Amino acid sequence: MNGKFWGWIILVIIMIGLLGGCSRPIVVEDTPTPPPAVEPAFQLPDPVTERPLAEDDQDADDPFPELEDFPLLWAGNDDPTDEPVESVEPVCTVRDDWEQYTVVRGDTLSQIASRIQTPMREIIEGNCLQNPGQLTTGQKLFLPILPALRSSPVAFPEPAYTLDNNYIGYPASACFDAPFSTSRPVAQGDEAIIERAQALIKENEYDDSRGTIVQEGDVVWVISGPFCYSREGDSPQRAYRQWYVQTSSGAGYLDEYAFSTDGQPQSNLERLPDQPLLELFSVTPTTIDLDETFEIEWRANHVQQVIFYINGEPYQLGPRGSLTLSPQDLTLLDQTIDIVVAGQSFYGFEHYFDEQQVVISSMPSLTIQSFSVSPNPAPSNGRVSLSWEIAGEGSGNLRWFPFEEPVNLIEVGPGIGSIAVDLPDIYKSYLFTLDLRTETGLTVEESLTLVTTCPYTFFVVDPEHQSGNCPASEPKAASAAYQQFEGGFMIWEPIEEDGYAKILVFYPDGTLSVFSDSFFDDSDPVIDEEPPEGKVAPVRGFGKVWSEFPTVREKLGWGVAAEESYSMIRQRIDVRSLYAVLIGDTYITDHNGRIIWYDGSSQGLIPWSYIE
Repeated sequence: MNGKFWGWIILVIIMIGLLGGCSRPIVVEDTPTPPPAVEPAFQLPDPVTERPLAEDDQDADDPFPELEDFPLLWAGNDDPTDEPVESVEPVCTVRDDWEQYTVVRGDTLSQIASRIQTPMREIIEGNCLQNPGQLTTGQKLFLPILPALRSSPVAFPEPAYTLDNNYIGYPASACFDAPFSTSRPVAQGDEAIIERAQALIKENEYDDSRGTIVQEGDVVWVISGPFCYSREGDSPQRAYRQWYVQTSSGAGYLDEYAFSTDGQPQSNLERLPDQPLLELFSVTPTTIDLDETFEIEWRANHVQQVIFYINGEPYQLGPRGSLTLSPQDLTLLDQTIDIVVAGQSFYGFEHYFDEQQVVISSMPSLTIQSFSVSPNPAPSNGRVSLSWEIAGEGSGNLRWFPFEEPVNLIEVGPGIGSIAVDLPDIYKSYLFTLDLRTETGLTVEESLTLVTTCPYTFFVVDPEHQSGNCPASEPKAASAAYQQFEGGFMIWEPIEEDGYAKILVFYPDGTLSVFSDSFFDDSDPVIDEEPPEGKVAPVRGFGKVWSEFPTVREKLGWGVAAEESYSMIRQRIDVRSLYAVLIGDTYITDHNGRIIWYDGSSQGLIPWSYIE
C-alpha cells in the first residue's frame, strides 16, 4: 500500500480513540479525610539548635537546616517522577535497658536533658529519634535516669486571634495560664533571674512607661502574685501574668513573659537554677573544752554573703570559707554555742539555711539564783526595790534604762544584794538587767521589766485613745478664746509645755489645722473686703490666720459671731514607750464645755471629734 492509504488508516484509529474517550463516565472521588493530628507536647517548635548534626553533615551553614526534618510534599500539576529513590537507614539500637519515661505536655528534649544532666545527643541516639525537635504527649522515651518530679506545666492557651502576620493574642480568660511551659516556674518567695536582654519593673501594673529597667542575669525577689493584667483596646487582646517583685532599688510589677514581633511569648524571668543554696555546712568538733577551738566550714550558692549568728552575734562572711573560734571569743550564756547560718542575696534578702550546736563539756559555775523588783507595777513617781542572789565566781553590773541609754546602778558579785530606785514622774516601762561575766569569758545575763501605773487621772473616759497610755499631768484650766464661723470654728489654745500658743481651725469634716499664734501687737490684720450683713470679720490672731491663708478663709467663710473668751480644761496623753515618752492625743473643752479630742502627734490636717 502506498503512504496515502496508511495515512487514512492512522487518522481513523485516532478518531475512534477520541470518540471512545469522550464517552467514558466521569467519576467524582471523595476527598480523603486526613488522619487526626497528634497533639504536640508544646505548641511552639523547639529551636533548630536542638536538632543534632550528623558527623558527616556538610551543610551545617545551610540557613534552613530544619527543612530536611520534614517530608517534601508534592504540590505541582505534573506527575512526580516514578523513579524510586533508594534510602539508606542508619543502624540504630534503642536503649530499652534504660528507664522508660512518658512525655507530658510542655516537655522539650532540651528540658528533659537539662533535668537529668545528660547530653541531648545521648538521649537522641538512645531512642533513635528521627525528629527530636517535635515530641508528642504520651510519647515513650528511654532515659538513663528518670527526671525528678516537678509541678505540672501550665497549659498553653489557644490563641484568641491570629492576624496575617501571625501576631497572636491571648484573652483575659487565659490570663493565669502562661502561654508557654518552663522548667523553672516562679512562685511567691522565690528568687528569680531575668532571662531577657531587658525587662521593665513597672511602678503599677498598667503603666508601661515608668519603672526600673533590669538586665539579663539580674536577680529579683518574687514577693507576691501572680496577678492578671489584660490591656484594654489591644487588637489582638493581650493577657499577661504579672508578679510583684523586689529589686535593690525598689519594688514593682513585672510581666512573667513578653511577646516578640511575631507574636510568640518570651520568658522574662525564671526561678534560680535548682542548685542547692547551701552545699556545705559543717561544725567540728561538736563537743569541746572551754580552752579548745572548733571550726566552721561552709559553701553556698546564689548569695552575696553568708551570715552566721553565733549565740546571737552576727558574723558576715563570704559565700564559702572556714572559720576557727574559741568559746572564750564568744558570749556564753550557758554550756552550748548555737550557730545559725543564713544567706544574704545580692539584693539584701536573708534566707535561713541551717543551724548546729557546739557543747562545752566543762564550764565554771556562775548562775543568777533570783532577780526581782518590788512593787511591780509601781507608781511612775514612786520607789522600787531590786533584789538578787548570785552563785559562783564572777561579777558585773546592775543596769537600767531610764531613757534610751543604759545606766549602771551598782556593781554586783556573788551573794545576796538589793538596791532602792526612785522612779521619774514619767509614765513608761523600765528595763533592768543583771550583766555578769567570769574570767574565762562566760557571760550570764538576766533582765526584767517594771511596769508603772498612771500617777494622774483622766477627766474624760475615752478607751479608744487611752488604752495603755497615761495623762501627762492632771487636767489644767486656762484662759482660751473661741469664734464660730459659717464653715467651722477657731479656738485659741494658750501656751503649753511646748512653749507656744496655738490657733486651732476646726472643719466640719472631722479635720483641723494647727497654726502657731504669731499675733504680738494690738493692731488687727487688714481685711479689704467688708463682711456681709449679719457676719463679722475675725480680729487679732484669728484674723491673721484667716487673712493670710486663703484655704482657711475659703473653708470657714465669715464669722457668725464675735470672738469670745472662756475657761478651757485641757489634758494631754503621753504615749507609753519602753525607752521614750511621745506626745500623744490632747483633750480640750470648747466654750460650751463640750470635750474635744484631737491627735496631737499628727501633721497637716489632724483628725478631731467630740467625746460624748
